[in-house]
Amino acid sequence: MRHIFNFLKSNLFNSILIIFLIYVAALRVPTIMKMYEAQGEPAPSASIVDLTGQNILIPRHQKQVLVFWATWCGPCRIELGRINRMIIKNEINANDILAVSISEDPKTVTAFVREHEYHFQVAVDETGKLARLYKVFGTPTILLIDQDGKVNWMTTGLSPALEFRLKSFLIKQ
Repeated sequence: MRHIFNFLKSNLFNSILIIFLIYVAALRVPTIMKMYEAQGEPAPSASIVDLTGQNILIPRHQKQVLVFWATWCGPCRIELGRINRMIIKNEINANDILAVSISEDPKTVTAFVREHEYHFQVAVDETGKLARLYKVFGTPTILLIDQDGKVNWMTTGLSPALEFRLKSFLIKQ
């Protein structure tokens, strides 16, 4: 009798787990479709001023990585840390990265960047205008823009493939 109860209990748990995973996957499908549809499309033209006061054009007509993030976002800290470590290890070039903080105070962002010693350009999109232009709906959102100004890849959230994608996209020349 005890074996039957354990069998039913484990099957119930597995069934609930499978239903939960299907539910989560179904919620992510629209997001994944939006990111997939963006690939190959021209990146919107815009400009933004970084924390040093330099005006940055997007796209640059060279390979460029845009990271939309926020200081309060835990996954953003992880992804920005991974990018920063790749720069420190000389695996990618800091000039190819632009991290755009969304709807935050520039003083907060400046203090955060100094604390974490980021080696890439950082800008603040105080009004969220650039994020809306790029159809950003979550943080972190990472876009790889090729030399022709087209979106090569877009992802939101933690990406297990980020380091591989960045290395293969930003091949050092």
